[in-house]
Amino acid sequence: MKILTSFILILTIAASLAAGDRYGLIIGARAGDQALADTVRAYCLNTRQLMTDSGFKSIDLFTEDKKLANSSEVSLENLNAKFKDLSFKLQSDDELWLFIFGDANINQKGLSLATKGGRLHASKLNEMLEAIQGRQYIFALCRQSSGFMNDLKPDARRFLLCASSDEGEMNPPVLPEFLLKCFNESPGLPLDEIIKKASSAMRQSYQSRNLAVLESPSFRSGIEEVNHYPEKALPSLTQKQEKRSLAAAKNEKETAPKSPAKINASELFELAKKLIPLYENEPAFILKMKTALTILPDWRTSLSEERYIYINSQDFEVRTVLQDCPPATELTVQEAIMISPDGTLQKAEITPVNPGSSNKIRYTVIKFPDKLKGKIIKIVTKTDTNQTATIPFFSDSIEIQKQLAVKSAEIEIRYPKGKKPELRLCGLKAEAKFSEDTYSDIISYKFEDLKAFRSIPYSDPQEKLLGHIKISSMSDWNSFKTWYQTIAKGSDQLDESVKKIVAELCKDAQNDREKLRRIYEYICDMQYDTVPSGARAFRPRSPSELCRSGYGDCKDKANALVAMAKEAGIKGEFALLNRTGVSDKDFPSWQFNHALAYFPSVEGYPEGLWCDATDGSTPFGTLPPGDEGRDGLLVNAEGKAVFITVKQKEANLFSQHINLNDGKDGNLSGKMNIEASGFFDYQQRNSFRKASRNEQEMHMQKIIDAVSEGLTVSDVKAGNPLHYDGSYKVSCDLDGIQTGRANIPLKIWDYISLKSRDADLVISEAPAFSVKQEIRLKNSSFKTETRKIESPEFDAEIKFSGSGRDLLLNFKTTRISPERYGEFRQNILKLMKLLNEDFK
Repeated sequence: MKILTSFILILTIAASLAAGDRYGLIIGARAGDQALADTVRAYCLNTRQLMTDSGFKSIDLFTEDKKLANSSEVSLENLNAKFKDLSFKLQSDDELWLFIFGDANINQKGLSLATKGGRLHASKLNEMLEAIQGRQYIFALCRQSSGFMNDLKPDARRFLLCASSDEGEMNPPVLPEFLLKCFNESPGLPLDEIIKKASSAMRQSYQSRNLAVLESPSFRSGIEEVNHYPEKALPSLTQKQEKRSLAAAKNEKETAPKSPAKINASELFELAKKLIPLYENEPAFILKMKTALTILPDWRTSLSEERYIYINSQDFEVRTVLQDCPPATELTVQEAIMISPDGTLQKAEITPVNPGSSNKIRYTVIKFPDKLKGKIIKIVTKTDTNQTATIPFFSDSIEIQKQLAVKSAEIEIRYPKGKKPELRLCGLKAEAKFSEDTYSDIISYKFEDLKAFRSIPYSDPQEKLLGHIKISSMSDWNSFKTWYQTIAKGSDQLDESVKKIVAELCKDAQNDREKLRRIYEYICDMQYDTVPSGARAFRPRSPSELCRSGYGDCKDKANALVAMAKEAGIKGEFALLNRTGVSDKDFPSWQFNHALAYFPSVEGYPEGLWCDATDGSTPFGTLPPGDEGRDGLLVNAEGKAVFITVKQKEANLFSQHINLNDGKDGNLSGKMNIEASGFFDYQQRNSFRKASRNEQEMHMQKIIDAVSEGLTVSDVKAGNPLHYDGSYKVSCDLDGIQTGRANIPLKIWDYISLKSRDADLVISEAPAFSVKQEIRLKNSSFKTETRKIESPEFDAEIKFSGSGRDLLLNFKTTRISPERYGEFRQNILKLMKLLNEDFK
């Protein structure tokens, strides 16, 4: 394509000719949705401020936001009147700088902008511009802006920059973000340099996210042909020609680069000074925080967060790592600066890191300068989420409470008018206020003096304890169940090959329980693997695909187990649950990460039988940690959606038998046997499944070390983890010295090491468990006595005999409230004292 030779006609003006006035005109066309409307509003305000700082004689702004100060409504009537007024005002030595943002559309009539009262066609705009004297700098920064190249006729006075060069570039352009940023930082730079910088920064942004460059700017100067950048470089300008800039005016010099943002530093530090005594023990605290979530009609979301953090200690981490997962979620660090008390602003170093992993996770590292104590950090981020087309529901949450104390916080949730989602404020109290915006209804909250969140061991997951807002478009669980049944329809069909497998597995089985056990173990032996994407992330693979490939994930295995059991005449249900996480059956939303099977009528299981064939470490009739006690949603059952609490019949029991011989020389020798059931069985099998001999010895060494130090493990004998008959058993030989004290094989002191707690103590993922320990020490003598401790949380019985000690510890509940924690702690200390004093 031809390189411009007369680019200087518009971009460079001789000083003697630059004696006129400059007029600014900003058109923010109607956007069509809230996210683009917010973006257009920000572009318009930024552009107006740039023109104001650059000394424009007058600036007119037209937007669809009726609340925006010093602006007019973007209507055909208002625009016609303004262009007519400019045709009288502007003289031949004046300049018109026109910026166009918002939505646009190209059809057989050409390009047009959406305005109130009709569409403004580019051909009509061309007529109005031709009636205006002076030089014209036109920045078409709207969607499908390439259409302006055809409809705005070449004119010797006119420079035209379009954000796109092809009508197929349908997305709203991101070039304005980079162009305005370059203008803002260095308005005195020549226009060609600004365009080069902005285009290069835009391209680098795409490449840093491993994305194809979706737009390519195009320009035309005067009557020259259309040129493209960065495919074609901008032409160089001769020394005789003045390079035009946004800040260039009559007899003025080019301005120096501007600071990153305008911030009232004195006001911020005055506030920090008042707060320091309140947060003197905090390494840092948040002065103010503003979070805004915009929900679009198609359930895409845009989350913006702005935080001002005062650094109270030099030990505070100055490196922040943020995470996203393009293209599903894309995070942009819009601003990261350090503010000094004298108002000096210093940018942080922002580095995107692409680890190249298959899950497409990307990291953005923000590195601030050293010596941050006494400074304020400002971080502004924006996260866009593309809701998968597979899920017609929207679920999200906004974290309010932070790891740092927060003086004040504002939360704003905007959603399409008339489509209010379900909301629940968790862990905090605040009054909701309602308002509206151009395309949205708004709910907002204000919070003051939020405590820093401090995680303590053996607590609920962080997402349950932190103050947050739950959001969901799901009206009830029945609508979710209907959707899942639709997406999974047909996935349970068996072909003849799988039917033959079922027949072979169930041959000679005495009852339904035996049939189900054989099918279960067959599926358990298959490898666990998953690569979720699109519908594949929700629709199970068919049993035929699973059996043919020999691998599958939790939903594949649960689906096959139910389908193959049905072929054997056993009714089962496919269930979803939130494994190891926080479930809330009273708030319909997407909150599931696991699938398993439920069989309501199997002999020997009056409350129903739950089966989890996910990883092959769970014997038939038992469950892995994280399942038991959760609420499972049955999604293929008839009738209304039903939750059933996951339970297993077999008790969670860890049984330890230690027999030692006390030699005359003080050395001990003997054997340790372990038998486990329930989730303890799962833990043992999982530990030994792929462990080498040394790893097995190390595992057993940790177990005996928890009981008494000084004993060494050798000659470990373990059952086959893939054989599911009976409880899993392990044995080993012991030798060493006597240290006196014999402990329980639990981290029992860890549970009560804190004197008090302000959150529940969660000892185990299972709702109840027991530990049985038998210790025999031959050639030794102990008093015979039985002692008991009974409490609402646990019962303990200790029997001392002539040659040893038996302990049975039954935890009736594994969740202890803060109110009960003090008494529970005293009872555990009492138990520890008894064990310590009486077995020496």
